[in-house]
Amino acid sequence: MKAPVTVKDIGKIFRRSPKTGDAAGLEDRLISAFAETTEILEKENEFLKAVSLQDVQKLLPEKTASLANLKKEFEVFSSSGDYANGISQRIGAEQKRFNLAVQENTVLLDASIAAQKVVMRMLVESAVQGGFSGYGPKGEPVHGKTEGMIAHQRDA
Repeated sequence: MKAPVTVKDIGKIFRRSPKTGDAAGLEDRLISAFAETTEILEKENEFLKAVSLQDVQKLLPEKTASLANLKKEFEVFSSSGDYANGISQRIGAEQKRFNLAVQENTVLLDASIAAQKVVMRMLVESAVQGGFSGYGPKGEPVHGKTEGMIAHQRDA
């Protein structure tokens, strides 16, 4: 099996293309956009696996820009007459790699969101169960619902 195309490989190919408006140039640009976005998704997946949410957040602007570029390049390529001839093996291979990264990303993001919901629920329940509920007759903080309510009623 052939190794996936990297952004560096695409850069070399793209620089060699004499015209960027020809079929080869459009294909190279689309493959480059797929490769760049896939690499960002793969990096994000590694951060998600490592539960490094700050790194995931830092990657978001780059991911958003890359996805916008991929969309633009796909629209340019698909509006060209060359799209009617079908997708080349090179584009198909990079698209497959992209799809696999997206699938893994979806699973990891869903798991991360579910974990965050559990943590937030635990924090809220913990705060409600053992949280501060009022002041005692001498102004001291009282923990526990009954004591705080009694203290407030006596002060009234």
